Amino acid sequence: MTMGFPRLQTVRQHFPDHRLEDIPDASARTERFGFRTKLKPGARVAIGVGSRGIANVYKSMMGVL
Repeated sequence: MTMGFPRLQTVRQHFPDHRLEDIPDASARTERFGFRTKLKPGARVAIGVGSRGIANVYKSMMGVL
């Protein structure tokens, strides 16, 4: 008795383009959430970054910091 492989199908996935043209401006607009006002002087904050599919990830992070 032999067992065959199942048929394979091609799958394509398309992601919407959510590109930010002006990173520092986008970062400045997030100030309205008041995150910085909730930090005490000397507080430590962890920032996680994933670069998969993100062009200019360094520039993006510098805009956030």
